[in-house]
Amino acid sequence: MNDFRYALRQLFTRPGFTTAAVLTLSLGIGATTALFTVVNSVLLQPLPYPESQELQLLYAAYPERGSNRGSLSVPDFEDWTERSGTLESAGLFTTLPSDLVLGGRDRASELNTVWASWGLLATLGVQPALGRLFRGEDETGDPFVVVLSHGLWSREFGRDSAIVGRTLTLSDKSFEVVGVMPPGFGFPTRDADVWALLTTIRPDEIPMHLRYVRFLNAVGRLAPGATPEQAREELSAIALALSREYPDANEGLEAADMVALRDAVIRNVETALLILLGAVGLVLLIASVNVANLLLAKGAARSRELAVRAALGANRARVVRMLLTESAVLGLLGAAAGVVFAFWGVELIVSASAGIIPRAAEVRPDGWVLAFALGVSALSVAVFGLIPAWSAVKTDPARHLIGIGGDRGATRQRGRGALVVAEVAVALVLLVGAGLLIRSLWTLADVEPGFRPERALAVTLTIPASRYPERADYLGQHQRLLDQFRAIPGVETVGSIRYLPMRGDGEQWRWHVVGEPEPPPSEWREAQSLQVTEDLFRSLGVPLLAGRSVSDRDPPEGPLVLVVNQAFAHEAFGGGEAVGRAVRVEGLEATVIGVVGNVRQESLDEAPVPTLYIPQHQIARRGMAFVLRTRGDPLALAGAVRSAVRLVDPDQAITELTSLAAVLHESIARPRFFAILLSLFAGLAVTLAAIGIHGVLAFSVRQRTREIGIRTALGAARGETLRLVVQQGLRPALLGVAIGLVAAAALTRLMTRMLFEVQPLDPVTYAAVVVIIGLVALAACGIPAWRATRVHPMEALRYE
Repeated sequence: MNDFRYALRQLFTRPGFTTAAVLTLSLGIGATTALFTVVNSVLLQPLPYPESQELQLLYAAYPERGSNRGSLSVPDFEDWTERSGTLESAGLFTTLPSDLVLGGRDRASELNTVWASWGLLATLGVQPALGRLFRGEDETGDPFVVVLSHGLWSREFGRDSAIVGRTLTLSDKSFEVVGVMPPGFGFPTRDADVWALLTTIRPDEIPMHLRYVRFLNAVGRLAPGATPEQAREELSAIALALSREYPDANEGLEAADMVALRDAVIRNVETALLILLGAVGLVLLIASVNVANLLLAKGAARSRELAVRAALGANRARVVRMLLTESAVLGLLGAAAGVVFAFWGVELIVSASAGIIPRAAEVRPDGWVLAFALGVSALSVAVFGLIPAWSAVKTDPARHLIGIGGDRGATRQRGRGALVVAEVAVALVLLVGAGLLIRSLWTLADVEPGFRPERALAVTLTIPASRYPERADYLGQHQRLLDQFRAIPGVETVGSIRYLPMRGDGEQWRWHVVGEPEPPPSEWREAQSLQVTEDLFRSLGVPLLAGRSVSDRDPPEGPLVLVVNQAFAHEAFGGGEAVGRAVRVEGLEATVIGVVGNVRQESLDEAPVPTLYIPQHQIARRGMAFVLRTRGDPLALAGAVRSAVRLVDPDQAITELTSLAAVLHESIARPRFFAILLSLFAGLAVTLAAIGIHGVLAFSVRQRTREIGIRTALGAARGETLRLVVQQGLRPALLGVAIGLVAAAALTRLMTRMLFEVQPLDPVTYAAVVVIIGLVALAACGIPAWRATRVHPMEALRYE
């Protein structure tokens, strides 16, 4: 207690020192704790489902094609689950565009619908907040039942507990609400509004009873005692048997694969989050080193006090305990302020992630986070407390008592220089990592997407089957929407496509060239297919390279025509002429009428794949994205677009209304987020390193005041003094740069998966970082060096 009280007096009698040390520590501890909070919630905590480690995503596998992430059909799924003994339960689901629209408001809103089999919610094991889950008899009886999300229930129905049993009108159909899920539940997406049964979908819309109609995902729960390997082997054996029982529909589907649901949820961010946690840990190390340097300087100023204590009988252990108590108090103050920073930092990270980090709604501090903060504080105390304490007790007290001074000044100076080396090396590693991510982001942003996003407005919607049940009905509605959009002043051209670029990759169709030897069905190649309308390519800004585009004059019931991209033309016909050639797609013969440029449909970092563009009026789809090429700002026409949709159908919901430039901007949101975050940590590290260099050099100048004064009195020019001090400061910085380059070359290999067309040893990035670190170190040396040149010779004469 005496040491504790004395530590408080020491800290409060030096408010400048205490403020600097606590602020430095709080930044390091706060940033590290905030990142650990995210990592703990996203990566370390189990998914919010009972026995979540038993949940697996199930996939169809085609060994001969090298594909193990295939979708399932309803008949295949039923056979898998009926014949399996390693699965306790399983469920199907899909998030295909919904035509469930909630009306009765100022504007109809399309619900984010999860179409599921009755076993999906039961397999996940989460109990509803109100009512019940789906049952097997719901599928065989009246399938028009829904389970609402907690968010929809709160937002649209004011948390009315009487909602269970009520009938809702969704797209002119009556659905009974049987349950409401608890807060935070959202599977497979957190923005799901409603879960509806797959059996609600009419067979003439999607013939799910056909074995070859595969578009569904599945999740299964392992039976007690079963392992994923056992389940994979058993399901693969079932798949192989089915391929022999149904050779036409299941050709090549001879195996099954599965991935733990947790791994599937976090796979896109796990590496990035762990790298960021390591990076922020290095920031904490720099902060601790800075505080250690402050304490070393403070210890040097207290050398006479410690000598008196030793002379009065205090042994080394007693002095170390006193000094460590002071460090511990400092660490506790830094931890308290750091936890405050951490709460703010968590909110900032989660809000900035904007859907990039999975499970973001579950991110919150808990007991593990508090324990981590205390552990980090203890580790920091060990780093910044032991070094100055050990240095202090190694000093000969007799030399201080007789006025000669410490005998370990040079040793202390070397120790502080070693700490500067460590700071610079760590800062350089972080700066190289941030530089690589920024370079990668710049490279990704410069990728040619294949379309022109400027002056383009995108309107995505689904024409509901309830009001437009027949093909002629929804095609007529589609055409009326096109006509209304064309009539808007300021619109140049309008076209529609099944999925916007960056919003979906279309259906996978198998094909082969007519006239060439027909391969076995399992060896047919695949291309993504997208329905389009006339003027779509002009509206998107995709160049027509050969032939013509689709046209309204192509007979709806006539021979199928296709526009293909360059990737397809090259794969199918090599360097030969593509226009006029015939290909067979999914059993239908089609003629290639045009070739267009490659569009990066899935993402900018994925190379264009073979793509077929099919006339919407020949093979129609209800969910389409309309692209309006405008003369000015596209968002200025948003109100006119909404009015046009209401004019055609007041109950027609708009799924999304945005500019094409925003779609492209959002496509690189994940790499941009991680690049910015790592850059912030690297900037903090460089700032702390600069402060450390400045502090060490400033203390050294104060210690050498007499020497510098004597040099000046003996005729040393200011330039010589300036060069002397700058060299002293740059020497450990340059050594830190050398060590940091070696460490960066080793550690940045862990970032390979996060980089796009940039190598971990990119020479441009390394050269730029070395220049930045050099300039920062030079700037940090500048003020102490300038002060050294202002030392007057009388300073030396007064002391001597």
